[in-house]
Amino acid sequence: MKITTLIILCSAMFYGTNGLFAQNWAIGGNPNADVPAGGGRLGTNGDRSVIFETNNTERARLLNGNGFWGFGTTAPNSQVHINSPAGTDALRVQVNGASKLFVHNGGGVSIGTSSIPPANGLLVSGSIGVGTSTPAVKLHVVNGSDASPGGGGFIVSGYTSGGNIAIDDNEIMARNNGAASTLFLNDDGGDVNISAGGLFLESSTNFVGVGTTAPAVDLHLVHGVGSGVTHGLRLRNNGGNNEDWTFYVNNAGGDLFLYANGSLLGSFNDATGAYSALSDIRRKKDIEKAPDIMDKVLTLDVKKYHMLESAPSDKKRYGLIAQEAEKVFPEAVTHIIQDDGSDIYTLDYSVFGIIAIKALQEQQKKITTLEERIAKLEAAINAGANSNNISKETGSASLEQNMPNPFNHATTIRYHIPQNASAMITIYNGNGVPVKTVKANDSGIATIQANELSAGTYTYNLVVNGRIAASKKMVLLK
Repeated sequence: MKITTLIILCSAMFYGTNGLFAQNWAIGGNPNADVPAGGGRLGTNGDRSVIFETNNTERARLLNGNGFWGFGTTAPNSQVHINSPAGTDALRVQVNGASKLFVHNGGGVSIGTSSIPPANGLLVSGSIGVGTSTPAVKLHVVNGSDASPGGGGFIVSGYTSGGNIAIDDNEIMARNNGAASTLFLNDDGGDVNISAGGLFLESSTNFVGVGTTAPAVDLHLVHGVGSGVTHGLRLRNNGGNNEDWTFYVNNAGGDLFLYANGSLLGSFNDATGAYSALSDIRRKKDIEKAPDIMDKVLTLDVKKYHMLESAPSDKKRYGLIAQEAEKVFPEAVTHIIQDDGSDIYTLDYSVFGIIAIKALQEQQKKITTLEERIAKLEAAINAGANSNNISKETGSASLEQNMPNPFNHATTIRYHIPQNASAMITIYNGNGVPVKTVKANDSGIATIQANELSAGTYTYNLVVNGRIAASKKMVLLK
């Protein structure tokens, strides 16, 4: 009797305890009438965790204190904590049977694919948008701040407290702990090519090409065809004067053109390198005849000197002093104020080539006048010294102006001498030195070929019986 009573008491305690820990549990979907209106329940009402087991092995646990789920762990430390055994994939999420999120046993994560990701890495099948839900490319980052030495940017590679590269929507900047740093492109080797027609750096030679991927020199620029207004190599400072210089290779002839602010100023000949300055009358105004300058030219004081930068062994050079030349020809001197505030004088030596031409013209005019006076004086002296024999020695001799004059191929001199007279025509250069003598015969005609003389102004005399009968001037052009 006592034994029976003990068995009944233990059975009652067992079933009563199960009622405390498995309240309202039903395996078939809780069809019981006592299920609350909110739906079926599975869990505990007491301060106990819920443990899920199969085959007498714990598979998952729901902590009672914070509601953390643990899979493969008895101590989850986040809302869902999965700890898969070695060799077992940790997580797979599918949409309509296709894997969209996959955590591989190697530690990598695949998104949008079931392909095995790199170990402890990330594999993304589609596009990534940062700050945008509609990425236009594989990685599309929008929004951010302007990259500056102190911080900012859309994308940063490196440590913000050390060296890093920042990228925003229009610049790439190298920084080092809040200060600007040097940006290296392919520093350890390899070519750098920025667009097909842009900048190219050839790594084996360190040649830079602009508009060419095969630079042949240190800096090789291939520009478009048109003019120096829109093509070529342009130099300009970052100041506000809006001034620039452009070098442009002319496609028609190959000369190097020089532009300033879009206007052609001159060219360098592609065969000789000679510089030709712009001199088109269509680009000139206020034109006037230059005054006589010979007296000014004679006041110029040509010097020999070393520049301050010259080595003691350098040869001295010939030239003028700008401050002295300015007093005579101010048009040839420029007083420049440099950007650092200092001043310096420059001298346009090409101006003196034009001045020399003008001085020679004035000098030649004086020489011609003097030669004519000398010829007249010689004729007068001869006439005075031989007044009694003049008719006998020169008779009716005469000399005409050569035709054509000036000439560049051949010219004809007509003359008349008395019968049986001894006569000749002597030609003198500008220095009064005889350069050619032609026997004057009875034909009365003498022909002078251009290839027999140099270009210049000449005086020719008709000498009859040893006396000058007449004198004329002629000009040879080549």
